[in-house]
Amino acid sequence: AHDLISYANVRARQYLNLAPHPAALNTPFMQLVASEYRCEPQIAWDGWPNLSDEAIGMIRYLVHPETLTAQALWLQVEVMDQGDATRLIRLRNVTTQMGLKHDTWTFHTSILHKFRTPLSSIIVSMNLITQRLAPQSDSMLTQMSEIALRGAERLNDQVSEILSYIQASKVGVVTGRCPVGAIPALIKEMSTPMGFGEIIVTCDPAAASMISVLPRQTLELILIELFNNSKAFHPQQTPNIQVAIAPSSHDTVNIVVSDDGATLSPEQLTHVWLPYYQAEKYFTGEVRGMGLGLTMIATRLWSVNGSAHITNRDNGPGVVVTLTIPCPKLTHPDDGALVMRS
Repeated sequence: AHDLISYANVRARQYLNLAPHPAALNTPFMQLVASEYRCEPQIAWDGWPNLSDEAIGMIRYLVHPETLTAQALWLQVEVMDQGDATRLIRLRNVTTQMGLKHDTWTFHTSILHKFRTPLSSIIVSMNLITQRLAPQSDSMLTQMSEIALRGAERLNDQVSEILSYIQASKVGVVTGRCPVGAIPALIKEMSTPMGFGEIIVTCDPAAASMISVLPRQTLELILIELFNNSKAFHPQQTPNIQVAIAPSSHDTVNIVVSDDGATLSPEQLTHVWLPYYQAEKYFTGEVRGMGLGLTMIATRLWSVNGSAHITNRDNGPGVVVTLTIPCPKLTHPDDGALVMRS
């Protein structure tokens, strides 16, 4: 009985594409949303409409995936028991808030990854210059000055790149979609300064010719987040990582990332994609953990009709994260003016 709609205001009718006449009511809620929306995260919807007390308090969304001409629509669903076998369901448009969260994550991840090495070059070089000023060694001073200058120039380049990341998180141009075959080189480029153990990447030839719906910048940020998590939860901070790329269907590709770090508990595996969840028992802020970053990965994939899944490794410590990314073929590949949210 809880799943039958008996009343919907004007805004709810718009979201659910309900006709304005009364005959459109008395329809199961899940039947209405199934054709237009994804119910995420799935754990918050399990058992609908008979939700447990824990599930009722969870944050849940209806996500209308983005298209070539429109950004994703995010509706936060709040459920309140009214007694007498009725429930009030509130649909709140949080698309703008989700965009701001993604912009913040994009900026923070870019800052941490892109600034670390060039800033280190500047600091070390300037320290050496200070130490050499007393002897007035002109040749050494010149050399160190050149190193500092190169570091500053690189920092400037990275600032420009971060600005492009932020722009990419707002609107992704269709012509900027990333070829799946370019992902192995992308992983090699981004992981070199991150200090990992061994990284092995395999790409099925059938996947290499596919084109990811996500742009290169977004894929890089997602992989950076996963790799940083692997490093943070590895006992020696030097995880060995394997990445396997293969088609999962004719228009989707799986990127499977596995490491040899920590093994998660069943409770952590179940809740890790939920907003605001932190995998550590006591969060002190010293380790970033598996909170905001994995949530942003999941929500980004949901917005393009993709998905994310995590399990423990079968043959040792560590986890396996499977990203399923749509790779639709464009009907008119020459129409480069079409845009989608990234």
